[in-house]
Amino acid sequence: MRVRRLLPLSAALALPGLALAPSLLPGGASAGTGPAPLHGAQLAALGSPARSVPGPDGPNLFSATLPNGRRITPAGRSIQVGQNPLNSVLTPDGHFLVTSNSDERNTPPKVGTIIDPADRKRGSGAALSSYALSIVDTTTMTVVASVTPPKTNYPHPGSTSNGRVDSDASNGLFLGVAVQANPDGTPGYRVFASGGVADVVYVYSVGADGTIAAAPQQIPLPVPTDTTQATYGMAAPGWLTLSADKQTLYVVNNNGNSVTPVDLRTFTPGTPVPVGYFPYAALQVKDKLFVSNWGVTTRTFADGQGTVDPKTGVATHAFTTKIGGGTTNRFANPDTDPAKSSSLSVLDLASGLTAKTSVSLARPIDGINVVGGTHPSALAYAAKRGKQAVYVADANEDAIAVVDPTSEKLLRRVLLPVPTLPGAVQGGEGTGPTTFGLTPNALAVSPDQKTLYAAEAGLNSIAVYDLKDPTAPSFRGRIPTGWYPVGVTVSPDGSQLYVTNAKGAGAPYHYQGTYVSPGVYTNPDVNWFYGSVQKVDLSRINLPRSTAQVVKNTVVKKAADTAKLGVLQKNLKHVVFILRENKSYDTYFGDDAVLNGRGARGNPDYAQYGPYVRNAKSLAETFNVGDNNYADSEESNAGHSFALAGTSTDYQQKTLLSRFQRPLVNIKNEDPEDYPLQGYIYNAMARNGKSYRDYGDNIRISGYDDGSSNDFCSDDPKPGCSNATYNTIADTTSPTAGLGGTYSETLPALKVLGGHLDENYPGWNLRISDQRRAKEFISDYGSLVSKGTAPQFASVWLPGDHTGGCATPTTKCTPNQEVADNDVALGQIIDYLTHSPIWKDTAIFLTQDDAQSSPDHINAHRTYTTVISPYAVRGQVVHDFGSTVSVPKTIEEILDLPAMSYGDLLANDLLGYFTTKPDLTPWSPVATQAAAHVPAEVAKVWSLASKLPTGTYDTGTGQLQKLTSVYFQSLALSKHKAALSAPAYAKQQAALYAKAERIVS
Repeated sequence: MRVRRLLPLSAALALPGLALAPSLLPGGASAGTGPAPLHGAQLAALGSPARSVPGPDGPNLFSATLPNGRRITPAGRSIQVGQNPLNSVLTPDGHFLVTSNSDERNTPPKVGTIIDPADRKRGSGAALSSYALSIVDTTTMTVVASVTPPKTNYPHPGSTSNGRVDSDASNGLFLGVAVQANPDGTPGYRVFASGGVADVVYVYSVGADGTIAAAPQQIPLPVPTDTTQATYGMAAPGWLTLSADKQTLYVVNNNGNSVTPVDLRTFTPGTPVPVGYFPYAALQVKDKLFVSNWGVTTRTFADGQGTVDPKTGVATHAFTTKIGGGTTNRFANPDTDPAKSSSLSVLDLASGLTAKTSVSLARPIDGINVVGGTHPSALAYAAKRGKQAVYVADANEDAIAVVDPTSEKLLRRVLLPVPTLPGAVQGGEGTGPTTFGLTPNALAVSPDQKTLYAAEAGLNSIAVYDLKDPTAPSFRGRIPTGWYPVGVTVSPDGSQLYVTNAKGAGAPYHYQGTYVSPGVYTNPDVNWFYGSVQKVDLSRINLPRSTAQVVKNTVVKKAADTAKLGVLQKNLKHVVFILRENKSYDTYFGDDAVLNGRGARGNPDYAQYGPYVRNAKSLAETFNVGDNNYADSEESNAGHSFALAGTSTDYQQKTLLSRFQRPLVNIKNEDPEDYPLQGYIYNAMARNGKSYRDYGDNIRISGYDDGSSNDFCSDDPKPGCSNATYNTIADTTSPTAGLGGTYSETLPALKVLGGHLDENYPGWNLRISDQRRAKEFISDYGSLVSKGTAPQFASVWLPGDHTGGCATPTTKCTPNQEVADNDVALGQIIDYLTHSPIWKDTAIFLTQDDAQSSPDHINAHRTYTTVISPYAVRGQVVHDFGSTVSVPKTIEEILDLPAMSYGDLLANDLLGYFTTKPDLTPWSPVATQAAAHVPAEVAKVWSLASKLPTGTYDTGTGQLQKLTSVYFQSLALSKHKAALSAPAYAKQQAALYAKAERIVS
């Protein structure tokens, strides 16, 4: 490999904007006493380089502004592939690159629209949505073929760990892909792809020209059969590794916690060999197989064996109202096993495939400073001059573990350098940086064994390391990539680097500002974008220049308003963060004439819920609203993590679009594997001696039924509850009890929430009126106010405006009713707080977790932020660029906390929403328009929502979005009924209903 101007390590010290990791000691310890964490004005001095609304810079361009305000300028040449590619491999000759695109949404598969829909030169006709394999010609850089895996024919037992039976997936892909030349010597290749939730490995025949056979062979895999374990019934094969002799395929079962060998002469699977929790990758080194264990803990059913149906073999497990299945471990650190938690399993190949030993790569979890696992993921190997090493990407601690494959000992952890500006460098304290989020998750070693490449998903770059000594990699620089790089591989001759980016350039270019109107459905869904592959000619890379470009893309230094921040820090003692669900700026504020008159960029054509959010509008008009704010996430699971931790882990990002049929990841976003290494804002409060309280969030751990049980009263045990007469959001007054759902598994919730969670405030359960939540918040928080013990920080989740899950067989509701109920509840909470004794020193932040399922004329990620406080500016529309993580960053600045992750450290803050001159005038709610009665034919359309799995968090959201659009079309048509003949009206309504039926089916 030839790379121009590669710097020696000493020279890298002089690079602008680059700080090196602390010195490294044998045994994995990291020395160094780096600078203290950044606080207050130091945080305010850093921000994002955003210069426009998010999206690609133009047609055919893969450079773009991201929703978090950072830039991407991928080196080399980029093309679009399928949705959510998670892995890629080269054919042995390097002629083709195969990507595994693992997105369960947007089915049936559709031909993708590339960044310029008129451009057909880059294989746009072959870019499929949903689960698909893409074949990329590396010479022409075109997608020459794509294929969607077929339905499987191998039934397996189901699971009830999430409160319902998980039937077999029709098809799937997850992570694993391997390629070999045809064993019989004929031109072409054999491609193996893991079926994930389908529990098979697909075997495709690919021609020498890249064409792929549509009908693959299928290898069914053994699945876990222990009904006491939450892994029961699903192996979920992921990573695939070919043996050195190409006679065996090692299948890493991500859900089954095992490795299955497959004899490639007969396609016969062997007996699965147990490894650690949620194993990620496998790597053969001589007579050993190294397996990285991504996970933290296991899950078992609270009632053991459960009740097994003799006809189906499915075990039904009892549910409890208590987290963790009991009263003793509800809020605790997860049970860990040094051999299985954040570890490296070593299997002996000389004696078949047997467990040999393990290497722990974990940090001891104390629940305050260390909360999550280290997430060992990708693996690589290098040998040079008598030295050798296995490299493990520890994605959640921004490190590469170096392991001696002979002694099977950890030699050291190489901490990735921190890419900030001079004078604003984090890192080095104790065992490593005080801020995390670079997320190394893919590795590759050059054929000449001289260079190690690490994909940094959190930085959108490739870190380059010199391997003069393979046991001590030395940092050389960085190469810019697309959004969220998850795969990296080197051409056989070492001259080209191929990078696979899960999120490509973000939403397709033509979705930026060209959504027609809610009346004619097109797709504004933020999930609707494609990944990319970039080809980088390493001979053309100037590392100092490309490293500086990564810094330029990531952060800018700005003048912090220290005077204003000082006033806020002195006078604001209480912060309340209210999080709502899944709505864009336009869908709430697009028709607000007052805001538009002040220069807000609202479009009335998109204001689906305008009449039903009068309190939200009044707050925006009275105080402020940001019309240039964007969700960091595409969906709610990661959205809550960005809101409460400033980041989203690699585990979360890689499973959130391939989870709905997986028992252990269906619930998502609040399991130990989802935890960032240093946890959430609650952990930050605890670390820094601040008081805090949570209302409804971070309790959706595995086994939670999501408030979707047919026994309504078990999820909502209100006084006098009866399933026969249960009324959903029409009941706005009954006191709440419990967390809104029940649990079947033994997994505890965050330890830090013990004693800091209102256990009578329901979390996710759309059958419960948000007005009842507001009543409970006012009661609980008000009692603390009256005692003089109101917490310095409180998080409040109002989920009802998600819409779509409130109906029961005996009660109906519409999205208008759900949004109106949520708006009334919001008004009640703000009314209380602004009239409370602590109003004078309180700041309230209001935003959405994401913008999915609702349209916006500027950008599909656009939401809003409103700040309510005596110190908030009044009557203003704020145009400053912000994102979800701008809220936690500003809270940190006010309460003088360090950043939790690079997400909040490098985000723009919201100081533009504040003033130094307080106005103590309280706010009073306005009457939200009651959701009007809709004609029967319109209600009939919305009744189809009951056929979607929307009672479970964020499932069916894409369909719900489409159904909502048809509902509003039907409602609009009903207002013109008098102008149409009866037959014409009936015909048009029937057509809309038929369209709605197609959506839900």
